[in-house]
Amino acid sequence: MILANHPQRYLDDTAWVRHFGEVSPPSREDYGMVQSLRATYHDGLEVEFGLTGPEWADSEGLAAGTREVIADGFRIIFDRRGVLAALLRH
Repeated sequence: MILANHPQRYLDDTAWVRHFGEVSPPSREDYGMVQSLRATYHDGLEVEFGLTGPEWADSEGLAAGTREVIADGFRIIFDRRGVLAALLRH
């Protein structure tokens, strides 16, 4: 899950997915609050990048979909402002 102030920028220009390897053009999926880019890399790895705004992690109004993502196994790789860490503590 990628929380961004302007997630549409990453959806409009998907060149950034190539920073992780050679990739076929990603497909887009709509999950309401979350937009997903599904990228298949040439080594066979498939990655789903979920993009949304910081409000996705609002622990006060936690959506059922957010709860499901966290319950299915959630590991934080980078959390500059501690938003996701606070969500896991809640």
